Amino acid sequence: MGNVILGAAAAAVEVAGPQAAPFLHSQLTQEVEGLAVGTAVRTLLLEPNGHMVVVAELARLEPETFALVVHPTLANALSERLRRFLIRTKAMISPAYPVDLVSSSVGIPSALGAGLAWVKSSADNPDESLSAALRMLGGVPALGIDLDEGALPNSLGDLAPYASFTKGCYTGQELVERVESRKAAPPRRLFAVVVSEGRVSSGEELFSHHDPVGKVSSVAELSDEQAETLAGAFPAFDPSSHLLAWCVLSRNRHPSEVERAGAEGSEERRVRLVELHSA
Repeated sequence: MGNVILGAAAAAVEVAGPQAAPFLHSQLTQEVEGLAVGTAVRTLLLEPNGHMVVVAELARLEPETFALVVHPTLANALSERLRRFLIRTKAMISPAYPVDLVSSSVGIPSALGAGLAWVKSSADNPDESLSAALRMLGGVPALGIDLDEGALPNSLGDLAPYASFTKGCYTGQELVERVESRKAAPPRRLFAVVVSEGRVSSGEELFSHHDPVGKVSSVAELSDEQAETLAGAFPAFDPSSHLLAWCVLSRNRHPSEVERAGAEGSEERRVRLVELHSA
């Protein structure tokens, strides 16, 4: 089956039936009807006003069967949002089930990297740091953990990995198209970073010249073994990187500008952040 990289770090929801493809095509930001069996992409599920419900991986398992993989805390929101629009549609949504990420060609294909797949899991205690690091490397943040619930799509930066701009209509498309056409900087932008100097903790404020420019949302602190495991799955990842973080920065700010970090009421300390680029 392959080497387990993460234990129960995600949840899968399957959508199957004769009309599963056109239904998901009308709901998700990515091209669904043309997605080949055995392949996967990153995608967004939006509310009608364009605010994000989840950032997910979408895989086509069979011509009429798809799987969406998300953080376990978002599985219910994903299912409920899909069911709200499942009206007189020949498709069924399965109960969510936990999945592990493995180095394998068997299972639910993963959009996170070549040779990775999700398989059913019975594990109960996933390693939260490794799970967070995987989300950072794969570019699939969890809303409510890494990014505020209901955030706008352009909080992710470049939308090309998450959305098709040629597929036609889907729920929330108007806002995505407007944002993309204007190329306006979002009020807040999420970045995955390596903390190359100093330390940061979840919830800490980030400063440039002592001016607040953002906050740390979640942190992944890796052991030597975990870093080596991730380097095996993501060739571009430097195994000497042991402290990673998601940070949300204000408009037009970049991690390279951050000089200090600290919690409210505490003394600021020097840090250096380097943007993490996925493989």
